[in-house]
Amino acid sequence: MTIADTLRRLGCSAPDPRSDGELLHGFASARDEGAFTELLRRFGPTVYGVCRRVLGNVPDADDAFQAVFLVLARRAPELRTPAGIGNWLYGVAVRTATKARIMNAKRRARQRSDRTSRSVSYPPPVAPDPDTRAAIDAELAALPDRYRAALVACDLNGRTRREAARELGWPEGTVAARLAHARRLLAARLTRRGVTLTAGALAAVPVPASVAAETVAAVRALHATGTAALISPAAQRLSDEATRSVTTIPERWLVWCGLVLALVAGGAVLRATPDHDPLLPAPQFVAAPVPRAAEVEWREAQPIELSDGGRVTSVAFAPGGKTFAVCRDSGDIDFFDPVTRKHQQRMAVRHDPTVNANTEVGTSTVLAFRPTPHSALGDVFAVTHKNGVIFGTTTIGLLADNAAAVTGVPGNWALKGLDPHALVWVPGADGSACVAVTNGAVTTAAPKAAAGMEPQFPGEDKFRHKPTPLAPLPGSRLLTTFKAVEDTGTSLQLHIVPLTGPNKRVKLTGHRARPTCAAAAPDGKTLVTGDERGEVIVWDGETGEATSRVVLGAGLVQLALAPDERTLAAVCVRPLKVAGGERTELELYLLDARSLRAKPKPCWTTGDKPLPGRLEGTASLAFSSNGKTLLVAVADPFARTTPAELPKSMGVRVWERVPKK
Repeated sequence: MTIADTLRRLGCSAPDPRSDGELLHGFASARDEGAFTELLRRFGPTVYGVCRRVLGNVPDADDAFQAVFLVLARRAPELRTPAGIGNWLYGVAVRTATKARIMNAKRRARQRSDRTSRSVSYPPPVAPDPDTRAAIDAELAALPDRYRAALVACDLNGRTRREAARELGWPEGTVAARLAHARRLLAARLTRRGVTLTAGALAAVPVPASVAAETVAAVRALHATGTAALISPAAQRLSDEATRSVTTIPERWLVWCGLVLALVAGGAVLRATPDHDPLLPAPQFVAAPVPRAAEVEWREAQPIELSDGGRVTSVAFAPGGKTFAVCRDSGDIDFFDPVTRKHQQRMAVRHDPTVNANTEVGTSTVLAFRPTPHSALGDVFAVTHKNGVIFGTTTIGLLADNAAAVTGVPGNWALKGLDPHALVWVPGADGSACVAVTNGAVTTAAPKAAAGMEPQFPGEDKFRHKPTPLAPLPGSRLLTTFKAVEDTGTSLQLHIVPLTGPNKRVKLTGHRARPTCAAAAPDGKTLVTGDERGEVIVWDGETGEATSRVVLGAGLVQLALAPDERTLAAVCVRPLKVAGGERTELELYLLDARSLRAKPKPCWTTGDKPLPGRLEGTASLAFSSNGKTLLVAVADPFARTTPAELPKSMGVRVWERVPKK
């Protein structure tokens, strides 16, 4: 089966007529899977050809190929030159494959060193053919951008001069002249290195159908769950490294970066290779200056203010990337466009005997999206009310209690008077389980969220409106604590609880105050928890060991971990005693979860305008799927004040990750 056959099975039976720039925009703005698949069809053979030439080994080339297109999936919204996507992909492919080659060379060197230490004799290795082929791509990557772009478009991607001119925005005569000059430059450079450019040396290589299908599925999983778990761990690691190193700076600097990386790669291979290994002729180049990657910072943007002043109790980004939800204490749910932040639609969780007879607005209206969208009905979500949980989708709205079953969407839950106040979806082998923690000493979970489910952990939770540590983990596991708040000896323990199978809990012990919030990486390898005295602990999700900690000096009420698994957002409350009664100061921290610093400074605080009363309510944090936007909402339905003293709604505060000025 060819890649074309595979793409037809994926729903792309005919080539997409859109230009490269239009395809890239469609994928970056709306996660159009068809647009990504067409880009894979157009440029996959060229990228795979680079990976095969540089690496030689087919499994290594497969990993590098998948890593390149995962970089595209992650960086597509940032590309500044969409018309030159083929040239950009070629540069990423050269650097990614070179990085893989360095890693492989170092691994082989360690293996040879181990064999030598055991005094075992091995024959010297045969000269690897990929060295010569890699030299060709290293020299091509070093060509000036205007020449490389013409050569990549025509000789690698198979475009005619007219097609290349349309793609690059040049006159056809300019394409012809630059293409001819690029061929002469490349031949001269290769001659100096003792390499002859033969016919077919830069030929595209057909992509194996299974590799193409796995790549598309991995990108789909990346957008749905934040992790590309469907490809090999080696490809995931390589993609992570490449994503951190690839920038969206202008193409001329991209070429310099590719050249310098190629030179560094050559040196690393030589250092990692024993003396009896054959060496390539040393490249005769002058090192070019490498620009620093642009520094970024978090900057507060225009907040989202609601006209009726309703207090916001929950915010959440949909996994499909097409909306985010804002819930209020009135029971209203507003949906907004994540790019323009324009209002899309409103749904109401209120008593309506013709639809949902038992619905009443609860203590806190909380919404959570299922990690994977419905194939036909859009993003699936669950939302709490006083007497249960209602399910719905962004296209059909909230389900009625007596509605006919909808495949892939759970039926509503009836939890009369239990008032759920925390909600998550837990990914598992049999779909996603929805978990609701209530104020009535019951935690409920249903692996397939079927109607009429029974509480799974009755009688264990006694949070009683308190913030609840709750984080989903892969494999139908939940990070939480199932102990009474009043029991100070056991409430300090956190538990990793399986929702299916034997109830073998893993205990995390290390907090010195009651844990109040938790967050976890999608792969479950990094866990973060916070307690009511302001201590943050980062845990190794595999060993259960605490790896780092920091005390923020104020009680934590919510945590969120960005998709990069590094940026950690934390909301703290600091009670103040002032003349005239109690006040509460809010603080927002943005931390590096991998290197917590002592006494970090908050990026925002209520400062000299603390809230009246003692804050004991809810806070909600939500990162966008690309990790560049953070939504923050704080509501306090239990502030000990008179209604006249309640502060005006803060709405939704917005922070954006932007280039540093």
